[in-house]
Amino acid sequence: MTEEFKQEKASLFALIQSGDENNVDIAIQIMKGDQPLHDAFVQEAYLIIERSWRSTTVKAVLRAAMDTPAAKEVLKKRYASLLSLISRRYYKNELASLESVLAAFKSSNLYKYHDWEPRAVDIQIMATIPVKALSLEGCGLIELPKWTGYLLQLETINLNKNVLKVLPDTICNLTKLEELDLQENKLEKLPENIGALKALKTLELRKNNFQSLPDSIGELQNLEELSLEYNQLESIPISIGNIKGLVKLDISDNNLTQLPEEIGAFSNLTELDARNNQLQRLPSNLQKLTKLEVLWLSNNQLTDLPDWVSQLKKLKKLHLSNNQLQYLPSVITNLSNLQRLYLHNNQLTTLPENIGQLSKLNYIDLDENNIQHLPESVGDLVALREIRLFNSPIEKLPARLIELPEFKEIGLGETPIGRQYGIEVVRGRREVLTLLRQVSVVL
Repeated sequence: MTEEFKQEKASLFALIQSGDENNVDIAIQIMKGDQPLHDAFVQEAYLIIERSWRSTTVKAVLRAAMDTPAAKEVLKKRYASLLSLISRRYYKNELASLESVLAAFKSSNLYKYHDWEPRAVDIQIMATIPVKALSLEGCGLIELPKWTGYLLQLETINLNKNVLKVLPDTICNLTKLEELDLQENKLEKLPENIGALKALKTLELRKNNFQSLPDSIGELQNLEELSLEYNQLESIPISIGNIKGLVKLDISDNNLTQLPEEIGAFSNLTELDARNNQLQRLPSNLQKLTKLEVLWLSNNQLTDLPDWVSQLKKLKKLHLSNNQLQYLPSVITNLSNLQRLYLHNNQLTTLPENIGQLSKLNYIDLDENNIQHLPESVGDLVALREIRLFNSPIEKLPARLIELPEFKEIGLGETPIGRQYGIEVVRGRREVLTLLRQVSVVL
């Protein structure tokens, strides 16, 4: 094939690919007077289609094929099996249905036909179909067709709220996939080769029936968000520590009794949610998560908070409610960025004397503890807006609370003070000041 012929063929194909009727008419006339270009179109018309799958381009190719019977037959043969699948959606098994291929593969109805077996040529064709996002949320799917894994252009799949029990291994072919949402299904395991999804950034697995995860999950090097809450996990694979770029990890509401030391490798992690498990201790490597801003540890069985927690310098929110903590280490006051502290339902009898060093703390929940007195340094919490002391034996409030400019709400329901003054919650700056003048140790 000469360079001149290559250019002539490219020009011919460009006329057809434009989708303009006048250009298509010109191309038809050119082919009638040039046998080599005619033959090239017969053999390669499908390339024009599969370059973009734009409906106008497909329509133009089919129009040219009407004047080129040999091309029409080649196209029929190439797309016969694919058209048999599309016809289930559009009820027409004819070449004209090619114009609807892109729309068909974006339609949730097509994915009910999991019995279709693609030929080798169909697999090649599907790799060219530019379906970037697939939303199959709430479609009642009990099975995802194996052929879904041949749509290699996919970047996002939403399978939320179906009844899937397994995923086809072919899904691991989708190397461009960045988001995979499998929330609220009945999945018990992931494909062993899930780590092949190298581009994956977000993996949503909450509310399934997972008891374990494949080791290859650690190969998801680009993963930034991993949600595993509401499953039945008893352990996390050590390989998970290889996901260096993880920013958010949610492993709440499982059956975890410990976290792997490898969790310390998540140097970019900003949020870790491990609430509602059975954790009795924390891995020491957790202190290496120096970018952590939010840490959820509520509803576990923790009896103490290690001193190394002070290394989490960027922490803004610390959730420790519903554990068995009897004291807080004084080094907690080194968390200079801490804004919200949740200690509901523990066994605390006091707070660190230097608690006032937490200059950014604006909320503290001490409900259902055994605290009778608050340290005077609470008066140094210049950002404090709200404190909760429900169901505590609190008898006195530090006088210096009255000095805090932002302090606007206090919960005292079912406390000696609350019963004495007939109050549960006091809201508003003026109302809080009135209360404090009545009950402070020093007026």
